[in-house]
Amino acid sequence: MAAHDDSVIVTGVDGSRVGRAASLWAAALAARLGCPLRIVHALPDAPSSAADNAVIRQGSAAAAARETGELVLNETIVLVRERWPHLEMRADLVPGRPPAPWPPRAPMPGWSSSETPEPEPCARG
Repeated sequence: MAAHDDSVIVTGVDGSRVGRAASLWAAALAARLGCPLRIVHALPDAPSSAADNAVIRQGSAAAAARETGELVLNETIVLVRERWPHLEMRADLVPGRPPAPWPPRAPMPGWSSSETPEPEPCARG
């Protein structure tokens, strides 16, 4: 893995216990490598409908999803800041469906189960 000036560690959060643990793991890695952390929460795409009342409900659902997403991001920022107060980070709501979770206990692509590669520090300009 080559370090670049634009290197960033990205983690997705959904408000779950596992999501919080993943954000802490990513923050620890970012702090160790000297990289900024980007925390994202995916907003589901609202289904489309021609009926006026359905559109109004979709707007309300979209607003509720956005509010929930902002709450999840803010809670995650507080959690990370408690442990790494000087870590450079940003949090974003992103459109689209969250990716499927990585299968439990599955090795990451390119990693053998017997060894974990040592990541390179982020280059900072």
